[in-house]
Amino acid sequence: MKRFIAIWILLSAGLNIWQSIYIKKLEEKRPIVVYKADNAGAEIFGKVVEKGRHGKLYTLTIRDYGVFVVTKD
Repeated sequence: MKRFIAIWILLSAGLNIWQSIYIKKLEEKRPIVVYKADNAGAEIFGKVVEKGRHGKLYTLTIRDYGVFVVTKD
């Protein structure tokens, strides 16, 4: 009986480790939905809350407006 419990614990630990690795791989592949809007010259007034980068895309999060994909400039 002790052997069965020890094997069960090791099997459960191995499964948990495998699942956490698999979840991390899936989160890296999470798709990003990008809507194209050409508003050259338009201005938005707000505070930039966060700057980020997803692959080759640069993003800005502006309070009360949301996330915008911008050029590096």
